Amino acid sequence: MTEDKKKNLEMCFENVEKLVNLRRSLDKSLETVNQAIRMSMEEMDLFNQPEADASLEEERIDTREEIALYVKSHFDQALWETVQNVLPHYKTNK
Repeated sequence: MTEDKKKNLEMCFENVEKLVNLRRSLDKSLETVNQAIRMSMEEMDLFNQPEADASLEEERIDTREEIALYVKSHFDQALWETVQNVLPHYKTNK
C-alpha cells in the first residue's frame, strides 16, 4: 500500500471515529433535553391529561412564576450541557 493510500485510509478511520463520538454526544444531549421536558411536564402536571374536555387544558396548567422559572432552569441546564457535549467536536487539530 502506498503512503498516500495509507494516510487516506487513516483519515477515513479518524473521521468515522469523530462521527461516532459526535453521535454519542448528540444522543446524550437529546437524553438531557428529554429529561428536562419530562421533569417540566411533571412539574406542570401534564402527564395525567383529562380525557373529557381539552378546552380546560389551559386552566389546568400551573403557570405560577416559580414554576415557569423552575422549568426555564431545566432548559437552561439542558442547553448548557448540550453546548458542553457538542463544543469539543468543533475544535480543530491545527
